[in-house]
Amino acid sequence: MMEASIKEQLRQARDVVLNNPNNYPAILPSILPIIGTGADIELRRWGAEFLAETFASPLLPAEQKQQLSLLVLDRLREFLDQPAEDVSVVKAIVQTAASIYPLLFRYIIGNPHDNANWQKMAQVKSNILRRMDSAPPGVRICCIKFVQRVVQTQTPGLIADPRRPEHNEISLALVPRDHPLIPPPNLEAEASGLLDRLLSILQDEISDALLVTATLNCLGSLIRTRASIANKIVSTVLNFNPLKLANSPMTPKSKVMIKSMERTVRALLVNVVKNTFAADMNAIGRQPDVALGTFNLAPPPALTEQETVEYSKGTINRVFGIMSALDDTGRGKTQTQKHGFNRLAASGYDRDAWVTVITRLATRASAGLDDQSVVKKEEGGEIARKGGAFSISNAIRDALYLYVLEDFRRRIDVAASWLCEEWYNDRLQAEVTAEGGVEPVPHYEKWALKVLDGILPYLDAKDKVLIRFLSEVPELIPGMLDRVKGLARDPERIALAVNAIHYLILMRPPVRDQCIDAVEDLWRNYDGAKGLTTKLLTKWRPHVLQETSNGAAAPLPPSNEVVVKTE
Repeated sequence: MMEASIKEQLRQARDVVLNNPNNYPAILPSILPIIGTGADIELRRWGAEFLAETFASPLLPAEQKQQLSLLVLDRLREFLDQPAEDVSVVKAIVQTAASIYPLLFRYIIGNPHDNANWQKMAQVKSNILRRMDSAPPGVRICCIKFVQRVVQTQTPGLIADPRRPEHNEISLALVPRDHPLIPPPNLEAEASGLLDRLLSILQDEISDALLVTATLNCLGSLIRTRASIANKIVSTVLNFNPLKLANSPMTPKSKVMIKSMERTVRALLVNVVKNTFAADMNAIGRQPDVALGTFNLAPPPALTEQETVEYSKGTINRVFGIMSALDDTGRGKTQTQKHGFNRLAASGYDRDAWVTVITRLATRASAGLDDQSVVKKEEGGEIARKGGAFSISNAIRDALYLYVLEDFRRRIDVAASWLCEEWYNDRLQAEVTAEGGVEPVPHYEKWALKVLDGILPYLDAKDKVLIRFLSEVPELIPGMLDRVKGLARDPERIALAVNAIHYLILMRPPVRDQCIDAVEDLWRNYDGAKGLTTKLLTKWRPHVLQETSNGAAAPLPPSNEVVVKTE
């Protein structure tokens, strides 16, 4: 009763996977314990046939087959190690091994240190090869198919697309020359020996007609897919004479077998002629009678303005998608790039290289070419801008700005590199203007202030990002100091503003006077900052404190500044 219930459950499981092959990864692991070597003979037969059917199914993707093949290796080895196993079980197991051998071969190519699974497959292969000469005819036919798959896998094939090895046919050509588990020279030599063993069936005078027919059916695939061994196979087939296998006196059975072998040989050779030599071999090396003229391809149609905008935005999004993906993968790796003046910019394939490329595309590539980046002086000192609705440079700048703000604490170096390029480009354009060119729009000040405005609302009192940003930008403009002083409106961020300005006083001497002026302004107009700024003024501008202590009136701030005092 229990066995009947198990058989019914197995039948239902098979119906489930036949209706939906995506269920194989869930069903197969639960079936393997039931169909082991200790199970009933009917369960073993059903399980072996189910495994053969699973890995021969064209509906199951190769990736899932490859993962499942690792699960069934132990079960295949157990079945083959049984000395008196049922013939039907062995036949199905050998067919399963023929199906999974190329899959496991590809897995080992990508996992060169998985010696355990490769040794299991090697044991299965050795067991099958030992049965090839002494097993019953049905098992030997399955062994011939297994040998054909091994030869096809361990012989170099054609590489259709070197850029996408996962889509290429599984062959020895995919194996690296220094692979530790499957060195190509050893495998190719083994494949050559197995091919000789396969062809010997056609050369022996006492071969079974069933084995000869099975061998001929397997050789067609090798001739079609493996050009390096096709000549050897065709020569052997041409020398094969089915009449040599005839015994005298000839029985009706032997006549039918000889006729069958003759038809199989004829069909194989006709198929070779049709598919392999599709062109006249004598005409391949012949020079053409008429010289060909120069052929020019027609130019592609011009893109519309809307198409240009869409393709440009799509390209920008893909580049920044790559940069975002490299943010995590590129961290923690050892830097092998040369530093200093001899370093080549964008010489690697990491995030920094992409940052260099994209920032220079935004600043240098279209400098002076975009109409919208040109201004002209009119009467009365007004500046009028000309241009279209879209600029690839400004689109890249907008994307860079959003990219930095998404994670500004980790990407502040990108902002500094970008602004350095903007500052350098503004200087180059200013030189062109001095020589009589049209005055361009300055970009550094606009984007430096915009980046600073974007990160200031998210800074806390202990944040060091502001100090790093102000120390790495190429030019400190007054607007930056005004925004830093504005942090003093928040009592919790007064120390952040004062510490940032103090760092600039110490580390950037060219802007020291501007920073001391900012400290003095904080001391005069922000009561909450007096404690911290007094220490700085004592060192850098003590006469301000002396004037105040002597009763001198402090000078009023400029009329264009907003005075904020806290009581």
